[in-house]
Amino acid sequence: MEAGGPSRKKRKPAAGVETADEAPAPAETEAPDPGVGEEDDGLVDRISSLPDGVLGDIISLLPTDEGARTQILATKWRHLWLSAPLNLDCTHLLHRYRNHADRAAGVVSRILSSHSGPGRRLRVDNLHHFDLGAVDDWLRSGALDNLQELELGYYPTVALLPSFTFRFAPTLRVATLKMCNLPDGIIQGLHFPLLKQLGLHYVSISECSLHS
Repeated sequence: MEAGGPSRKKRKPAAGVETADEAPAPAETEAPDPGVGEEDDGLVDRISSLPDGVLGDIISLLPTDEGARTQILATKWRHLWLSAPLNLDCTHLLHRYRNHADRAAGVVSRILSSHSGPGRRLRVDNLHHFDLGAVDDWLRSGALDNLQELELGYYPTVALLPSFTFRFAPTLRVATLKMCNLPDGIIQGLHFPLLKQLGLHYVSISECSLHS
């Protein structure tokens, strides 16, 4: 025993009793509130619980390739892109494939052959990159029936549009035509009963046809 007072001996706690230094933090001892923190951990998928129709509309707002990638998100999503309203942006796909038109055209053809949903939007404003025979095949595809939005054109040259361009006239709500010729024989007699917006950019058209 040393001077200065009696020594203090540490007492070992009884079995099952924790000291203050050893006790876990309160967050570890209390049961978590159900659902708390699950969204941050990615454990709750609230988007997938939405109706298929709503999910299809969401997918249709994405670029074509990103919409296709939603098939890998979960089992429920695998069929959604194939039945969602089709938003086919060939111009975006061409840029994605670094202007390799053959590869981009092959992707477009495969999409149209496999897609069972309604056609909503088609954009090909760089027609000069693609074979016009292939483009006509795309325009005849049943996957584009009831198309609502169409954007077609050339750059930088001006040329005729594919022959099946105006088969969508009865269903189009938005039409944008760029750098193209519109002969009188093609456009006279056309009727767009649902059209809400028409864009003409550097289009060659006769005044007579424009008035009609």
